[in-house]
Amino acid sequence: MNRTIILAFALLFATASCTSEQIYNAIRDNRIQDCENIPIPQQDHCRSLYETSYEEYARDLEELRAEQQQ
Repeated sequence: MNRTIILAFALLFATASCTSEQIYNAIRDNRIQDCENIPIPQQDHCRSLYETSYEEYARDLEELRAEQQQ
């Protein structure tokens, strides 16, 4: 098999095995880590933008979906 196809299947399998919470946390952690690359005086504010836990995010998302159905 072509290496590209094997890598694509591996990526698909790895992604499928992740939960929504794991994906959310990984993205959030990456964004918080990116805050380290901006000037120090702005880092605390940057990190504060990503303080929302997955539970809070999921609750807010459900509220938005409920509002849209009304």
